Amino acid sequence: MRYAYPVEVSTEPDGITITCPDVPEMVTGGWGDLGANLDAAADALAMALSFYVEDGRPIPLASPPEGRAMVCVPTLAAAKL
Repeated sequence: MRYAYPVEVSTEPDGITITCPDVPEMVTGGWGDLGANLDAAADALAMALSFYVEDGRPIPLASPPEGRAMVCVPTLAAAKL
């Protein structure tokens, strides 16, 4: 199964913050280019979804992108969910 979720990207003078409205536990950020931060967001999303599995909670469905950036859980991590 493919896990792809829309994210909110906030760019401020002190860095980038990325959150996922569908998975509120996923918050990440940093400095530098957006691509590197989106890669980090994919890892953070995989970790957050693994907590859902560990807790026996259903994995949230992804909302429509509606013009937002999308983050996909890496294939190997998705296979473990």
